[in-house]
Amino acid sequence: SVVVTKDGNVIHTSSAASGSFDFNTYGTGVFEITVNATDAHNDRANDSLSNAATCSQTVTILDTTPPVIVCPTNLTVTAISSNGAVVTFSPTASDACATNPTIISSPPSGSLFPVGTNIVSCCAVDACGNSNCCTFAVRVLPPVLAPKLISAASLDGYTIGVCFNSPVSASTAQNKTNWYLFDDPGDGMPVPILSAALRSDGMSMILTSSNLLSGSPAFSVT
Repeated sequence: SVVVTKDGNVIHTSSAASGSFDFNTYGTGVFEITVNATDAHNDRANDSLSNAATCSQTVTILDTTPPVIVCPTNLTVTAISSNGAVVTFSPTASDACATNPTIISSPPSGSLFPVGTNIVSCCAVDACGNSNCCTFAVRVLPPVLAPKLISAASLDGYTIGVCFNSPVSASTAQNKTNWYLFDDPGDGMPVPILSAALRSDGMSMILTSSNLLSGSPAFSVT
């Protein structure tokens, strides 16, 4: 017969005819294998006639295979401010020794990443101390800030030219909800804006009013 023990506990017994023991069933560790052999002439009632033998062997099963870790693909995000952007990600790992290897990322998921290209390192460690790492890049683009008005000048009686400090999108150019054109800035009474034409430079517009502008027309945006 074959008796296998681990940590002092019997975990497997079989007849010699069974032939093998699957260590994968019981994982890693130190196993004591004891083999008892007797022949047809064995007589337990009379030890002098017994034909029996016993031998033992220690088998140590180690896991030297590192876990498999998969990093996210390279990420590109836009910063929400000049400080950068908070980025979350989820690397995955699997292992033959541990169902859920420990994953350590640097910087960790949820960190504030500055504008530019940042390299993230992710490492998986299994219960047997094996580790494996991968890297990916987090590219943070500069924030898209709302354009600010830097100048306004009257072109003729019904039009005024305005310039911004950054490009203005076509949709912004057509959204006149928060734009105010003043015939006389001192009276605080805005006049209607009929149209807004975005110029080819993308940073200036021509506004047309239904009113004949007089005095020193001004433009503001909120």
